[in-house]
Amino acid sequence: MLRAADAFLENPPEDKEVVAALKRLHRYLEPVDSEVPFRQITKQLHGRAGLLDELRQVLRLTASLPEDETIEDHDQMRKQQELWVASLQQRRPARGPAQDTRETIDIILEHFATRAFRHPRLHSLGSHDPVS
Repeated sequence: MLRAADAFLENPPEDKEVVAALKRLHRYLEPVDSEVPFRQITKQLHGRAGLLDELRQVLRLTASLPEDETIEDHDQMRKQQELWVASLQQRRPARGPAQDTRETIDIILEHFATRAFRHPRLHSLGSHDPVS
């Protein structure tokens, strides 16, 4: 319908009331026409937000270690993070229309491969740091 209104407005009729009605119809149809792309973007952002919420929750484990933390505390935190990373790897779509989810998971996995499990106080205790 929007295309038809566009076509009529390219060569508008002489009747001013008809032109005004076509312009009004065009204004109403334009947002509806663009709703599908917005819905797709919203779905992508919602998926990313869910994954990043999970990441924040996992990283809170690091922030909530007690002041007098031990190597056992650190190992338990590391194990929980490793379980979450493994679950992400299982949920990562290999192909198909979920490219955005795949790319988001790849970014998170890269973060964990290069930056995770570094904890300065435990490093001084002699905890094994696989990333150093």
